[in-house]
Amino acid sequence: KDFTPANVYIKEVIVTQTPIIQHQTSEQVAILAYIHEVFGKDASKALKVLSCENKRLRPDAVNINNDSHKSRDIGIFQINSMWQQVQPKFLLDWKTNILIAKRIYDDSNSFKMWTCGKRMNI
Repeated sequence: KDFTPANVYIKEVIVTQTPIIQHQTSEQVAILAYIHEVFGKDASKALKVLSCENKRLRPDAVNINNDSHKSRDIGIFQINSMWQQVQPKFLLDWKTNILIAKRIYDDSNSFKMWTCGKRMNI
C-alpha cells in the first residue's frame, strides 16, 4: 500500500475523529482526500455530517423523500436534486457533489441544510 502523507492523514482522521469506514476502497480514499482538499479546516465537520448522511461514502446513494414532491437526495452528501435544482446525473459525480456541498455549506456557514447537520447542530 501507498502510505503517502495524505493517505496516512486520512486514516488518522477516520480512526480518531469520525469513524466512517474501516476498510476503505481506493475510491473512498480518493473521496476522503477530496473532502479534505475542498473543505479544508471544516473537513472534520463535513465528515461528521457524512457519518450520518452517507457513512459508506457511496457516490450512487439515492434517498427518496416522503415529501409531496418525492424529491431525491443524491450522492456523497445526499444533495436534494429538486431544492438545489441540479440534475441527478451531476450529483452522482462525487467531485461535483462535494463541490456543491461546499457551496451550500459556505452560503450558510453551517451544515444545517442537511437533516443530520441540524440534528448534530453543525
